[in-house]
Amino acid sequence: MPLVSIILPYYKKIKFFKNTYKSIVNQSYQNFELIIIYDDRDLKDYKNILKIIKKDKKVRIFLNRKNQGAGLSRNLGIKKAKGKYIAFIDADDFWSKNKLKKQIMFIKLIIKLLSIFDFFQKKKIINFFINQKLTYLDNFFDVGSHYGETILLFNKYFKINNIYSFEASPINFKILNEKTKNIKMTKINIFNFALGKKNTQLIFNQSVESQSSTFLNVNFKSKYLARKKKFLFLKEDEYFHSKHFVKVIDLKSFIKDYNIKKIEILKIDTEGYDFEVIQGLQNDIYKVKYIYFEHHFHDMFIKKYKFSEINHFLVKNNFKKVFKIKMMFRKTFEYIYCNEKI
Repeated sequence: MPLVSIILPYYKKIKFFKNTYKSIVNQSYQNFELIIIYDDRDLKDYKNILKIIKKDKKVRIFLNRKNQGAGLSRNLGIKKAKGKYIAFIDADDFWSKNKLKKQIMFIKLIIKLLSIFDFFQKKKIINFFINQKLTYLDNFFDVGSHYGETILLFNKYFKINNIYSFEASPINFKILNEKTKNIKMTKINIFNFALGKKNTQLIFNQSVESQSSTFLNVNFKSKYLARKKKFLFLKEDEYFHSKHFVKVIDLKSFIKDYNIKKIEILKIDTEGYDFEVIQGLQNDIYKVKYIYFEHHFHDMFIKKYKFSEINHFLVKNNFKKVFKIKMMFRKTFEYIYCNEKI
């Protein structure tokens, strides 16, 4: 059973805390750690909390030097977390006995099903590149690497000299590092920052099932999102559970810093942020042979562009659409564009 890190930001809720704590320790799913971020300079409640939890080895408490608020306290908890999955609870909340068990079961089910369906999709993409006689790749870029699924797949079928992997989420990044640490015969460079249109810092929205984490604003009235939350037994504010400030640099700057002359494949899976990554190439777009990206047509994210704009931009820069496939059970397509000048 995977470890779940439960993060509880605390501020002046002592009359509720005992019941909240009991609802956690009485969970039917017992492989968890509880991280309490004590966000109050007054230590009176802290002493009472210690009496309630006694010497519970599953609990770790961290004290903020000054009041940070629930959002920043959650982010601190994430940094301290050791679990594969993250769950959040407020100090005055109460969980039903099977809350964790149901959520973990359904998250694992979704990931498993999507992995199975996506395997057949990805195999078609692999076959496409094999048919292009791409037996050797000098530079493969994976933007939005998640847990390294694409890296592991391409490394299996192609001889790759350099892999450049980018994952904005600090939570996903931990797992990505673990999943790819045993890759041999290929130099892999993993970065915990994002690529975009310009050098900046942006707020990143972390989702509970990780694959939907995004820089975009979320449409909380989306029926697509409502179905996901219902399936995972989540409340209104639980699907996108935390925000992180993430460094973003433009791809042209990265290419210059690393003296990269050519990119055989640029893969982008950034949950609605794909066009910004492509635009970040600027006039270095000519160095890319294939751009392989995912584009969403559902209403969960508030995008500032349409697919037709991406297509127009790529065609204008001598790229031609050579592959298209719909992802199963989602309003999402994967595209491959080829640089006709290379």
